[in-house]
Amino acid sequence: MFKIPRFDRKAVLVIGIVMLMSLAFASVVLAGSVSWSGTLDTSDGSFDGYLAVFGSPSGTQYYEVQFFTVDAAGVYQIRMDSASFSICSDDGMFALYQGSFNPANPLANRLAGNDDFGSFLPGIDVNLTAGTYILVTTSFCNLDTGTYTNSINGPGNISLSTTDTFNPGDDRINATGKDRAAPVAIYCTADGITILKIDPATAKGIDPAAIVISKAEIDEKGVPESENLLLADNAGVQLWRLVGGKFQVNTVYPREPGKPWAANWSGCDRSSFKHITS
Repeated sequence: MFKIPRFDRKAVLVIGIVMLMSLAFASVVLAGSVSWSGTLDTSDGSFDGYLAVFGSPSGTQYYEVQFFTVDAAGVYQIRMDSASFSICSDDGMFALYQGSFNPANPLANRLAGNDDFGSFLPGIDVNLTAGTYILVTTSFCNLDTGTYTNSINGPGNISLSTTDTFNPGDDRINATGKDRAAPVAIYCTADGITILKIDPATAKGIDPAAIVISKAEIDEKGVPESENLLLADNAGVQLWRLVGGKFQVNTVYPREPGKPWAANWSGCDRSSFKHITS
């Protein structure tokens, strides 16, 4: 029978203690842990994922956005634990942002990006301060669809949110050139959402507003989990809260009866504004 010499037994004991201390330390450092599953599809549109991850433009990928907040500084481990994509199988990509994410300018506010973290699945180890961040999940392949599961671990508490709701920049959501002839003007502030119908003769908002809804009312109704929720309906304007948290306005053009106009956005982030029909 093989016996460990006395000196080696001590060495093994010391190594064992060090390993136990390391495990104990790791359990303290990685205090927070969250995981979630998502789906890549056409609902959020597409962006140049290669530019976001590699810094070189050449891709067209569908993406999903996940906001998360940490309450303590330290190194956080962001992982794609599994994926089932229709083209690239398990070959996903991550891009991490702070402040805001603009799919038309995926390098703005970017903190990190990753394609393969020891395998085809992406991962990011990043030193964060307390605050809110945005993780964009996508596939390596152009216009790929499918499902994935992500996780975040770190030293602080980690909370997920569907949007950065009511963290406004410019109050006017639909302030792009395309909306110079829009039938409504949508305003989102820390107090709530206001929607004015626009007089086509003067291009000015019609007073009183078609819809005024406070943040408290929106928070009370919450984010729908199974079907879209109608928040307000007045004067031919509807405000919806979509499953997942986006807001959507549906109305028609006053000069073209029956022609629909619809658009949605996340929180009060004008960069997320997207036309559905116009």
